[in-house]
Amino acid sequence: MRQPAAVLWRPDVAVPAGCLAAAGAGVGAALAVGHPAPAAAGAVLAAPAVRFAGGLPGGAASLVLAAAVVAGALAVGGPVEAAAAALTTILAAASGWWWRRDAAAHARRAEDAEQRADRFAVLDETTGTVNRHGLTLFAEQVLHEVRRRGDSVHAVLLEVNGLDDLERPGHHDVREEVMAAIADALRASTRGTDVLARWGPDTFAVVGPGSGRVPGEVERRVRVHLLDAPPVPPSLWPCRVTAGVGVLEPWDAGGLGDLLARAAEDLSLRRALRSPSAPEPPPQQV
Repeated sequence: MRQPAAVLWRPDVAVPAGCLAAAGAGVGAALAVGHPAPAAAGAVLAAPAVRFAGGLPGGAASLVLAAAVVAGALAVGGPVEAAAAALTTILAAASGWWWRRDAAAHARRAEDAEQRADRFAVLDETTGTVNRHGLTLFAEQVLHEVRRRGDSVHAVLLEVNGLDDLERPGHHDVREEVMAAIADALRASTRGTDVLARWGPDTFAVVGPGSGRVPGEVERRVRVHLLDAPPVPPSLWPCRVTAGVGVLEPWDAGGLGDLLARAAEDLSLRRALRSPSAPEPPPQQV
């Protein structure tokens, strides 16, 4: 979210402020040379001059507006009045162009800062775990430390099954409640040195030292925790999860991406084993 001070630099706020400042500058310049009549005319013309100048390059806007004001001043006065009016208008237009350019540049900087903040956000608000970016940051540190000690490192991918059945009218928050409960279950069954992350809409990832637990044990621990305090009635969601585990031994090459790829491969295999088998073809008639 942008800082409140940034509002003052938006073009719709900064340009009117520039109009007032430019008008004051132009009036002061005209009065300094002893011409109150052009000063009054400049004050009236400065605001629309600055506003119009925002849509043109600074030099073009100044020339167009100066020509218009000079023509008016010549019609009602003389060359001196025309020169003073032209100076007032050029000052107003140049000031408006500068204010608008500075406001646009500040808005771009604020937008870039917001995008950088989004990229560096590391927490998932629903579950309180880190997100994908956070996993990359923290798991790389774990992997580096484990490699330095010459130990194994493991990764777990836990897929939550059957959440699509919760997408019904009146249950729009149930899906996120289930994900938050599973995050709590994983915290209760992992160590403080493990990094827990929400890897996808329906998937968690855990990276930690050692070879970890076998997938079936990970699933069992999560289900036991959920059945002790079910986030939703079992009739809505029967606590179905599938885990895959990948391990990098000390002699294995590769980094975090390779580790997660091994866990994803194991998860895919276990998912396929749990899928209903295709029916066998009927025996052929002899």
